[in-house]
Amino acid sequence: MTTQRGVGSNYGVFLSQEFEIAGQRTIRTHLASQDVAKAAAELAGARLDLAAQVKTAFVDALVSFDRIDTGREGLEATTKLCTHLAARKLLSDAQRMELNNAQIQESRARRDVASTEQMRDTALTTLRRLVGLPPVQDLELIGVPTTTVRSLPSETEVIERTSLHRADVTAQRHALDGADAQVALTRREAIPNVTISGNLSQFEGATLAGGDIGFQLPVFQRKTADLNEAVAEREAARLQLQSLERIAQQEALDARRTCEVAAVDLRAFQETVVPKSQENLQLQRRLYDRGQATYAELMGTELELLAARREYLDAVQAYNEALIELERVIGGPW
Repeated sequence: MTTQRGVGSNYGVFLSQEFEIAGQRTIRTHLASQDVAKAAAELAGARLDLAAQVKTAFVDALVSFDRIDTGREGLEATTKLCTHLAARKLLSDAQRMELNNAQIQESRARRDVASTEQMRDTALTTLRRLVGLPPVQDLELIGVPTTTVRSLPSETEVIERTSLHRADVTAQRHALDGADAQVALTRREAIPNVTISGNLSQFEGATLAGGDIGFQLPVFQRKTADLNEAVAEREAARLQLQSLERIAQQEALDARRTCEVAAVDLRAFQETVVPKSQENLQLQRRLYDRGQATYAELMGTELELLAARREYLDAVQAYNEALIELERVIGGPW
């Protein structure tokens, strides 16, 4: 703006606005929403993975306490057997070998108890780390592992749930939608934007106004290189999604099969191995009371029962971990 003595004010105003006429803004908004959805799916997957790790550590810690109790019972039984065998005088070679074997069993039982206590401490430390507690924080575990065999979804249901709910598959599906949007955006960007401008000025008392419509040259830009790159990225995302879906489905079917095998193993211990071992101990005690079995034979049968109980705890842990893994790979509980 300028002024002179005896002359009115002179000024000029110029405004310009560029407009996208091919809908690029809508596509960019859709592309951004796919990026947000992909990030949300990845976050949900990370949370599910963390939950599975916490559940596994929790089950490991629970079972380790039962293992320690069983191990201590075995140690007590072997110690009694050693004491009983060592009390005999003038041992024969066969009796000496029997005592040696009992002492070896006692030594192994002590090692098993120490190893199991270490496993318990490791499980508790892992659990504290996963839930964000100090390494020496006292914990009181409330709950019990699952010992009842659950019905599983069918193979078809497992595949469907994996396709619909698994986080990494969902994230990759959003990535493919975003790649589609990027191809569409690149094509739309070949259409030039229109710039509308207007001006208003006053000079020596005269008011002047006008406007222009413009666009960049060349009018149509093919963007061949950018388009080829976007198409290639879309095809790569499509192939990655197909591969990920096949891998996820295979993992889900494998996890389901693992649950089936673990359930068979658990039932075998619940219905046959442990009950029959308990019955054998009762029968052996009757034989011992009637003088038809030695104390060593009685203790040997008790140790066999304790071994069966340890294997049962292994089966319980394996079954619970199989359920946790199946829940993780299909994207949530069923």
